[in-house]
Parts: sequence; structure tokens; C-alpha cells
Amino acid sequence: MAALSGGHLATDFASGSVPALIPFLTDRFQLGYALAAMLLLAATVSSSLVQPLFGLWSDRRGARWLIPMHYGSFRLSHEPLDEPLRLLAHEARAAGVQDRLLVLQEGVTRMFG
Repeated sequence: MAALSGGHLATDFASGSVPALIPFLTDRFQLGYALAAMLLLAATVSSSLVQPLFGLWSDRRGARWLIPMHYGSFRLSHEPLDEPLRLLAHEARAAGVQDRLLVLQEGVTRMFG
């Protein structure tokens, strides 16, 4: 679980920090636009690949819980704010893992042993 948490932290941190660091890196290392774009592409692709791989790993390992995060925080489209949870609950039932779906309430701490 520590590796999973560390990987998630690293990808979230990198996905936000690399674009902000591009001007500094291009100046410091005399990178051209093409190389700077490749750096950004590598960071984005690695982030996009790591998270599904961790998902596959946890599926094969037999994850105990399916805990959704970052839903209903802010509006990104015209969907109702509760729609992602309804769709996730539907898919969890279809996959037979509805007993593993745990929706945590904001501000409530839950300890797992």
C-alpha cells in the first residue's frame, strides 16, 4: 500500500509541477521547444500509464475497498454532481463488487486495519 500511495503522490505532484517548471528547465538547460515538449509529453504519458497499472495491480492483488476520490468537488461539465457516484455504484453492482464500494463522507476519518 505504501508503494501505491507513493506512486499516486508522485504522479499527482509531477503532473502539476512539470508544466510549471518548463520555463525554468528550458532556460537552465538550454532546451528547445521540441525537447521541452517531449519532456512534458513523457511526464503526461507516464502519469497516464502508472495509474491504470496500479489499478491492475490492485485488482490482481484483491483490493479490499473501492474508494472514490475527487468527485463532486467542482463542476467540470453539465452532469449532476451526484452522477459519478451513481454510475460507479451501477458499475460496481455489475462487476459484483458493490460490497467493496466505500464512499467516505467529507471530513470523516476512517481507519483501515
